[in-house]
Amino acid sequence: MKKLDLDKIIKFVLTSGIGFVLDFISYFMMTQLINISVVYANFTSSIIGATFVFIVSTRKIFIHDNSKIPLMCKYILYIMYQLIMITVASLLISYVNKFLSASTDISLIVKYSKMLSKILVTPLTLSCNYIFMRTISKL
Repeated sequence: MKKLDLDKIIKFVLTSGIGFVLDFISYFMMTQLINISVVYANFTSSIIGATFVFIVSTRKIFIHDNSKIPLMCKYILYIMYQLIMITVASLLISYVNKFLSASTDISLIVKYSKMLSKILVTPLTLSCNYIFMRTISKL
């Protein structure tokens, strides 16, 4: 792996970490305080985090000034991708949440199964998001 790629990966992970915090706080507020279903809460909170990551990534990490595609078009592509990814992740979070809730008697796990489910699914989405951002930045 080239040093430049490693630098971009580290910057993307850090940026995504901040996006995840925004996502997670929004998700927590919606699921724990307002009691919105995990699927709807994940959709909304993920769009908040994804928009932050896109804005920072295109300005600080994946900079291609000679791009033939306007940034707004890339954002639309990114949001379309995110809608698909968020759908898959939301369903996966829902399944993991149901599994955790049904398969244990440990009250702490049951109580926080919604949050734990999101944490367990996030590494998969982070990896896919990096690959997609790297790809569209080269367009």
